[in-house]
Order: sequence, then C-alpha cells, then structure tokens
Amino acid sequence: MLILIGGGALFCCMLTWSLLRQGGSETDAPGNGTAMPSNVAQDDGAVIPLTTEVAISNARSLVNARSADDLRGLIRPGKISAVQAVQVLHDLSIDQGPPQSPRWMGSVDSLMRPLEAVLVPYAEGRGRLVLFTPDNSGNWMIDFDAFAQLSEPRLEALVSGKASSGTLRVLANRDTYYNGIYTDESRFACFALRSAQSDAVIYGYCAYDSDAMAALLAVEAKAAAGETATKDPRQIRSRIMVEVERKPESADKQFEITRVLSDTWVKSDVALDEMIRARGGQ
Repeated sequence: MLILIGGGALFCCMLTWSLLRQGGSETDAPGNGTAMPSNVAQDDGAVIPLTTEVAISNARSLVNARSADDLRGLIRPGKISAVQAVQVLHDLSIDQGPPQSPRWMGSVDSLMRPLEAVLVPYAEGRGRLVLFTPDNSGNWMIDFDAFAQLSEPRLEALVSGKASSGTLRVLANRDTYYNGIYTDESRFACFALRSAQSDAVIYGYCAYDSDAMAALLAVEAKAAAGETATKDPRQIRSRIMVEVERKPESADKQFEITRVLSDTWVKSDVALDEMIRARGGQ
C-alpha cells in the first residue's frame, strides 16, 4: 500500500517513481516532436481533439501543482491519489531540480489505446513523459501512475529477494540468461526487465505457448515496424507493464512473466494479453 509519513517522503517500497530515460538521454521518448495532436474515436464515443497548446499547458500545470486541488481535472483515477501525487511531484523537484519548459512529443504508438505525450525536462536530471489518454467522455487526462512509473513492489525488492512477485513498469528487451529451471530455449523466451531509475534488473521467462508470450511478440513486432527500430529483438527495448512471479526452485533474479498488462506504462481496463487472445493471438 502507499503511505504518507509525516508530510515527508511519500513512498514505501510499494512505489517506484523511476526515471524515464537512462543516462540522461532522450532516446526512450516517443516521437520527435513533429507529430500532430490526435483526433481519434473510441468505441464509446468521439474523442475531443488534444491540441499542442492544451497538452503543454496541462503538463506545465501538472508538474507545478502544489495541492490536490491543482490536479483536479488533470489526472485520471489511479493507484496514486491526488494528495500523494503532490508529494511525488515535490520529491521529484527536490531530486531532479525544477521542471523546465514542456515539449510536445506527439502520439505514442500503442496496441491498446490512443496516447499522446509531452516531455518535461528537469534542470538537474532526466526528463519525464506526461502521458495523456482519453477518458470515457473523450476528455484527455494525464495518467499519473505512468508518470510516476509505479511498480508494486519496487524492482529492487525482487532483486534482493524481499518479494517474490510483483506488478512492474519496466524497460524490457530479449536476453540470453538461460540456466537453472529455465535452460530450455525452445520452451522459454528470456527477457531482461530493467528499472528506468537504477541498474536494478531481473530476468523474466515466458513460455512460448502462453498468452503472455503472444502479447510480448506483438509488442516486439510493433517496435520492429518503427522507423528507427532494429529487427533484432535483443536490441528492442520496450516500456511494458507486466506481472511476474518467482518459482521456489528458481535461481536469484529469475522470475516467470505471468501476465502482460500493457505495451506502455498506461494500464487499460483490459490487459494486453487478454486483448491479444481475443484477437486470436495477433
């Protein structure tokens, strides 16, 4: 659970607000700032167009919020409440310096839902993506859980052995760390699952005949189709949301990927693996 401690640090080990980009680069940010705002339709109605000006203004209001009232109408309901979000933003500004001018990044390629992104640089650290997604009324709202990169528990708890399962927002790419109960490369795919804020990494194994693997293959295919992507899956690093579980006989840092919830850090009502299964594995 999330806890507040005397108005100070917001987080216990159940919350990670990790950095979007590693090493201070912006290579993980989507787009190149030239994409036009979306005006798409969802199944339940038309989506109100999100203009560049509104997106940048709302991103600026987000990172400069000083109270829960400042966030009213900006963030969609999630695990992190508006009160807690204010503390996250405060801690981020202390750690990374004051937020700088937001920059429009355009549409985020997703198999699940319309997404738009604004990048907010920080004076003494790395940038953060503010991700907008339309609600059921077609209004674009900020997904704060994605902004905070919430993982339950933090990836470091899985690395240390303090936790044996979790719901994670991670950077994932193929790996070749096969040993222990996961030596059969014909049965399992291996993925390095990395924190975006630290060097913490675990290895996730996914059975080729599972719904989770079908979802991961769809994520890889989407990335490989990108203009700058490589066809080598080992070189494709994707932001994904997964559930993992450690088997008792597993070696350290070895976990099984049991669910693939999203191909971004924005969670939808229907998980990606369920969506892919409903489409017949495509």
